Amino acid sequence: MKTVYAISFAALVLGAIPAGGATPGADNLATDAAAVEARGGRPVPAPDIMYMSAKGATEALSQAAVRGITLAEDGLSGDDISVQKSRAGREGQNIAWSPDGERLAWVEIGLRMRSTPHSIMVATPGRKAAAVHTSVPGDGHPQISGSVDSLAWGPDCTDPSVSVLVFSTYDPYAIFGIRFVAGQPGQPEKLAEFEARDGMIEPRALAFSPTGQHLAFAGWSDASTYGVMMLPMCTPDHTPFMVVPGSEFGGTGGSPIRSMDWSRHGDRLALSVTTSPDLAYPWRDLEIVQLSYLYSGGTEQVAGYAGVWAIDMTAKFTAASSEHSPQWGPASEGSPCQRLAFSQSSEATPRSLYLLDINDGHVGGCEIDAPLKLSAEHPHALDWK
Repeated sequence: MKTVYAISFAALVLGAIPAGGATPGADNLATDAAAVEARGGRPVPAPDIMYMSAKGATEALSQAAVRGITLAEDGLSGDDISVQKSRAGREGQNIAWSPDGERLAWVEIGLRMRSTPHSIMVATPGRKAAAVHTSVPGDGHPQISGSVDSLAWGPDCTDPSVSVLVFSTYDPYAIFGIRFVAGQPGQPEKLAEFEARDGMIEPRALAFSPTGQHLAFAGWSDASTYGVMMLPMCTPDHTPFMVVPGSEFGGTGGSPIRSMDWSRHGDRLALSVTTSPDLAYPWRDLEIVQLSYLYSGGTEQVAGYAGVWAIDMTAKFTAASSEHSPQWGPASEGSPCQRLAFSQSSEATPRSLYLLDINDGHVGGCEIDAPLKLSAEHPHALDWK
């Protein structure tokens, strides 16, 4: 078992955040991990899976914390550690690792407090967190979405030393990107904007391809066509196109796709899809998309999809089950078995975190053929380094 040390990040001071910009500490985002380790002589923790924890929340008071799991060498167990302590009245909806695994980003939103900003926070383990973008209704800045899975961090398709942190907004209905050059954030740039219509929500379930050449998201191509879309990241106009129509997923509600992740091999998507009209408990199922994917000569092509499979998790848990925030882990080159982490819940139990191997759209014939539970505290909004 790896040795793990708990760390804490400095709390966000709301009054110190200039709307639409970074905090005074934003210039400290580029941090040498070795230098951090030298201060105090303690190793910097490096969790494999990060998640937002809702432990301590009540119906009257939201509360969120950033936690992580450091996996054992065999990948079948792990240690759960605190990364940022919970703060009452703040809710975390999203979390994302940077492509180099050195930083993490998450969205904090204030609830039941007037004029409280939505903030995109970025931190390097061992350093203070800083806001790289904030928004308050009416401030004229892109308004950060509070939707689930509306944040993703991927590589720049033309420069491996640059990364792009993307987020969705509800005013305007758009996707914005913040480029990080030498570890420092730039200003948000609009990548795509969509016409707002009644019954539509902003883009969500953002997921980068392995190369960063495409961004997958759930959204509307027009007033009547919903599904999984692709946003080309290497073209000047960033014109999105539909890949999988929403009718393939059999979900309920106007925008049933809640979260999504793109596999390390590039050939699969994993989605959490709302499948029940039960307003008291919105059941969500795990579904897998097999993409028609090709990467050759430095160019990535997504020509469509070969199939969509629903994974029957109710049979695996022997009771009605709801799956959230699926995230692909590392996988051996050419292997049909690819590992997923996801959070699971039911009407009777709080959320727990599980691992499961997916074998070409079904479960079986791999190392983890039944959900394997890891120690975690009310996990949601996962990301696997």
